[in-house]
Amino acid sequence: MKGLPKMKVPFLAVLAALVLVVGLAPSSGHAAIYTLADGNATVNVDPSSPAGISNWVVDGKGYNLFQEWFWYRLDNGKAQSIDTISSAPVVNVVSPDHIDITYTNAQLQVSVDLTLSGGSVGSGATDLAEQIKVNNVSGTNLALHFFEYTDFDLAPNIQDQAKMVNQNAVDQYYGNLKLTETSFGKADRWEINTWPNTVNNLNGTAGYNLAQPNTVNNPNLGFEYGPADLTWALQWDKNLSPTGSFILSKDKELSVVPVPPSAILLGSGLLGLGLLRYRRKSSV
Repeated sequence: MKGLPKMKVPFLAVLAALVLVVGLAPSSGHAAIYTLADGNATVNVDPSSPAGISNWVVDGKGYNLFQEWFWYRLDNGKAQSIDTISSAPVVNVVSPDHIDITYTNAQLQVSVDLTLSGGSVGSGATDLAEQIKVNNVSGTNLALHFFEYTDFDLAPNIQDQAKMVNQNAVDQYYGNLKLTETSFGKADRWEINTWPNTVNNLNGTAGYNLAQPNTVNNPNLGFEYGPADLTWALQWDKNLSPTGSFILSKDKELSVVPVPPSAILLGSGLLGLGLLRYRRKSSV
């Protein structure tokens, strides 16, 4: 399967409106899209397709989370999105801001727990806590490779910058908008790439591993990518014994970074200097 096509913002606005009408209850005969809501923020969750988590809206502005979802592969096979584990996931809407989704087949049980925390209206701040638990429900050892794939489009022209700050944190930013993810337990590999290279490799290349080993001496840690239509991904490699499991906890924070007072003063000073020069030039 190829990467999903980019959607234009007006379409996302229409989709958001439709989902708000649907609300948190599944519609009869159709796979449900759920909307988490808290404070100044909403985010959509589609448990039954690779679209996954999308359309994060804060203070009425769509910061355009185009797609975040999870893939897995066993041994050297081809990766698959977790919604393929079971055709009918068990969805538990805990509260308007909290959803828990469970997928089960003969080998794995994967649960995804999502909690949205909105900020005060007008703050531009919000947070999405994610906890993923993977259980080996088979009777044999499993060589599991688990992936998180994220595609934010913060910039109106889809020209963001991003960097793997350290072994546990990724930043993506445009202007004064900033997205930071912190993982509690470092990944084994990571990749920042232009869309749709990573998702196409996850879907189409058997045995695919992300490009960068997540070692403290990796020279690309802290390297700034972009501006471009960037995506990023993290990979965890686990050998799960029968009944074995691992838990992955992550936190995404969207914020509007305030302009430092020094930058405001510098800008005012440069503006004043420019006006002074203009006046001097006009009087010559």
